[in-house]
Amino acid sequence: MVPITGQAVVDLGVYALGDARPLISLHKIILWEGINNWDREAIGNDQRIHFLPAAKLIVTLPPSNDRIVLNRFDVEDALAKSDLDYLVVTSQPPATAAKGGVFSYQITAKARKGPIKYRLESGPEGMALDETGKVTWKVPADFKGTDADVIVRVSSDSGREAFHTFKVEIAR
Repeated sequence: MVPITGQAVVDLGVYALGDARPLISLHKIILWEGINNWDREAIGNDQRIHFLPAAKLIVTLPPSNDRIVLNRFDVEDALAKSDLDYLVVTSQPPATAAKGGVFSYQITAKARKGPIKYRLESGPEGMALDETGKVTWKVPADFKGTDADVIVRVSSDSGREAFHTFKVEIAR
Protein backbone atom coordinates (compact mmCIF):
# COMPACT_ATOMS: atom_id res chain seq x y z
CA MET A 1 0.00 0.00 0.00
CA VAL A 2 1.50 3.31 -1.07
CA PRO A 3 0.16 6.45 0.57
CA ILE A 4 -0.63 9.48 -1.54
CA THR A 5 0.74 12.90 -0.62
CA GLY A 6 -0.26 13.87 2.90
CA GLN A 7 -1.04 10.31 3.97
CA ALA A 8 0.81 7.87 6.16
CA VAL A 9 0.34 4.13 6.44
CA VAL A 10 0.61 3.29 10.12
CA ASP A 11 0.10 0.48 12.60
CA LEU A 12 -2.45 1.17 15.33
CA GLY A 13 -2.78 -0.58 18.67
CA VAL A 14 -6.20 -1.30 20.17
CA TYR A 15 -6.11 -1.47 23.94
CA ALA A 16 -8.49 -2.85 26.54
CA LEU A 17 -9.14 -0.47 29.40
CA GLY A 18 -6.61 -1.03 32.17
CA ASP A 19 -4.17 -3.16 30.12
CA ALA A 20 -0.91 -1.68 28.81
CA ARG A 21 -0.54 -4.44 26.20
CA PRO A 22 -2.28 -3.98 22.86
CA LEU A 23 -5.21 -6.33 22.49
CA ILE A 24 -4.92 -6.16 18.71
CA SER A 25 -2.49 -4.51 16.33
CA LEU A 26 -3.99 -3.09 13.16
CA HIS A 27 -1.54 -2.98 10.29
CA LYS A 28 -1.44 -0.67 7.28
CA ILE A 29 -4.16 1.78 8.32
CA ILE A 30 -4.20 4.98 6.27
CA LEU A 31 -4.12 8.14 8.37
CA TRP A 32 -3.27 11.69 7.49
CA GLU A 33 -0.23 13.73 8.28
CA GLY A 34 -0.96 16.99 10.00
CA ILE A 35 -3.82 15.84 12.24
CA ASN A 36 -3.58 18.01 15.33
CA ASN A 37 -3.08 15.69 18.29
CA TRP A 38 -4.04 18.48 20.68
CA ASP A 39 -7.62 18.46 19.35
CA ARG A 40 -7.66 22.17 18.60
CA GLU A 41 -9.37 21.58 15.29
CA ALA A 42 -13.08 21.89 14.48
CA ILE A 43 -13.08 18.10 14.03
CA GLY A 44 -10.90 16.33 16.61
CA ASN A 45 -9.13 12.97 16.34
CA ASP A 46 -12.01 11.29 18.16
CA GLN A 47 -14.24 12.28 15.23
CA ARG A 48 -11.74 11.30 12.54
CA ILE A 49 -11.40 7.60 13.36
CA HIS A 50 -14.48 5.39 13.76
CA PHE A 51 -14.72 1.67 14.37
CA LEU A 52 -17.85 -0.01 12.93
CA PRO A 53 -17.73 -3.65 14.08
CA ALA A 54 -20.89 -4.79 12.28
CA ALA A 55 -19.54 -3.45 8.98
CA LYS A 56 -16.02 -4.77 9.72
CA LEU A 57 -14.56 -1.33 9.03
CA ILE A 58 -12.38 1.38 10.47
CA VAL A 59 -13.44 4.63 8.85
CA THR A 60 -11.12 7.63 8.77
CA LEU A 61 -11.75 11.24 7.77
CA PRO A 62 -8.79 13.27 6.40
CA PRO A 63 -8.04 16.85 7.50
CA SER A 64 -9.35 18.08 4.14
CA ASN A 65 -12.82 16.81 5.17
CA ASP A 66 -13.58 15.96 1.53
CA ARG A 67 -13.77 12.15 1.64
CA ILE A 68 -13.75 9.12 3.89
CA VAL A 69 -11.37 6.18 3.77
CA LEU A 70 -12.58 2.67 4.55
CA ASN A 71 -10.16 0.18 6.13
CA ARG A 72 -11.42 -3.39 6.37
CA PHE A 73 -11.07 -4.83 9.88
CA ASP A 74 -12.73 -7.94 11.29
CA VAL A 75 -12.57 -7.56 15.06
CA GLU A 76 -13.82 -11.09 15.73
CA ASP A 77 -11.09 -12.61 13.56
CA ALA A 78 -8.45 -10.42 15.20
CA LEU A 79 -9.65 -11.29 18.71
CA ALA A 80 -9.62 -15.02 17.90
CA LYS A 81 -5.95 -14.69 16.94
CA SER A 82 -5.07 -12.70 20.08
CA ASP A 83 -3.63 -14.52 23.10
CA LEU A 84 -4.86 -11.86 25.54
CA ASP A 85 -7.98 -12.01 27.67
CA TYR A 86 -10.61 -9.67 26.28
CA LEU A 87 -14.16 -8.43 26.66
CA VAL A 88 -15.60 -6.23 23.93
CA VAL A 89 -19.08 -5.05 22.97
CA THR A 90 -19.49 -5.42 19.20
CA SER A 91 -23.02 -4.06 18.75
CA GLN A 92 -24.46 -0.57 18.47
CA PRO A 93 -27.90 0.38 19.78
CA PRO A 94 -30.65 1.95 17.72
CA ALA A 95 -30.24 5.73 17.91
CA THR A 96 -33.91 6.59 18.35
CA ALA A 97 -37.13 5.39 19.90
CA ALA A 98 -40.67 6.69 19.41
CA LYS A 99 -42.96 7.88 22.17
CA GLY A 100 -45.51 5.15 22.81
CA GLY A 101 -43.33 2.61 20.96
CA VAL A 102 -41.06 -0.18 22.14
CA PHE A 103 -37.28 0.23 22.16
CA SER A 104 -35.49 -3.10 21.69
CA TYR A 105 -31.76 -3.75 21.47
CA GLN A 106 -29.79 -7.00 21.66
CA ILE A 107 -26.31 -6.30 23.01
CA THR A 108 -23.62 -8.44 21.40
CA ALA A 109 -20.37 -8.93 23.28
CA LYS A 110 -17.38 -11.25 22.93
CA ALA A 111 -15.05 -12.53 25.64
CA ARG A 112 -12.19 -14.98 25.71
CA LYS A 113 -13.66 -16.47 28.90
CA GLY A 114 -17.44 -16.61 29.04
CA PRO A 115 -20.22 -16.64 29.82
CA ILE A 116 -20.97 -12.93 29.62
CA LYS A 117 -23.17 -11.27 32.22
CA TYR A 118 -25.16 -8.05 31.80
CA ARG A 119 -26.51 -5.63 34.39
CA LEU A 120 -28.52 -2.46 33.81
CA GLU A 121 -26.76 0.19 35.89
CA SER A 122 -28.79 3.18 34.76
CA GLY A 123 -31.65 3.85 32.39
CA PRO A 124 -35.10 5.36 32.17
CA GLU A 125 -37.90 4.07 34.38
CA GLY A 126 -39.37 0.84 33.00
CA MET A 127 -36.32 -0.19 30.99
CA ALA A 128 -35.42 -3.86 31.41
CA LEU A 129 -32.41 -6.02 30.58
CA ASP A 130 -32.54 -9.81 30.45
CA GLU A 131 -29.71 -12.30 31.07
CA THR A 132 -28.94 -12.56 27.32
CA GLY A 133 -28.26 -8.81 27.05
CA LYS A 134 -31.56 -7.82 25.45
CA VAL A 135 -32.70 -4.32 26.40
CA THR A 136 -36.41 -3.52 26.15
CA TRP A 137 -38.34 -0.41 27.08
CA LYS A 138 -41.90 0.65 26.40
CA VAL A 139 -41.38 4.35 25.87
CA PRO A 140 -44.14 6.27 27.64
CA ALA A 141 -46.34 8.24 25.24
CA ASP A 142 -45.94 11.22 27.57
CA PHE A 143 -42.14 10.89 28.00
CA LYS A 144 -40.95 14.37 29.00
CA GLY A 145 -37.32 14.31 27.87
CA THR A 146 -35.73 14.43 24.45
CA ASP A 147 -33.36 11.54 25.15
CA ALA A 148 -32.54 8.80 27.64
CA ASP A 149 -29.08 7.79 28.89
CA VAL A 150 -28.35 4.10 29.43
CA ILE A 151 -25.44 2.35 31.16
CA VAL A 152 -25.05 -1.44 31.02
CA ARG A 153 -22.29 -3.26 32.91
CA VAL A 154 -20.91 -6.16 30.87
CA SER A 155 -18.65 -8.70 32.61
CA SER A 156 -16.91 -11.99 31.88
CA ASP A 157 -15.90 -14.97 34.02
CA SER A 158 -12.28 -13.78 34.05
CA GLY A 159 -13.32 -10.63 35.95
CA ARG A 160 -13.17 -8.27 32.99
CA GLU A 161 -15.78 -5.52 33.03
CA ALA A 162 -16.87 -2.89 30.54
CA PHE A 163 -19.55 -0.23 30.66
CA HIS A 164 -21.64 -0.02 27.50
CA THR A 165 -23.09 3.48 27.53
CA PHE A 166 -25.43 4.98 24.99
CA LYS A 167 -28.08 7.62 24.48
CA VAL A 168 -31.49 6.99 22.95
CA GLU A 169 -33.06 10.00 21.26
CA ILE A 170 -36.81 10.11 21.75
CA ALA A 171 -38.68 10.95 18.55
CA ARG A 172 -41.91 12.92 18.91
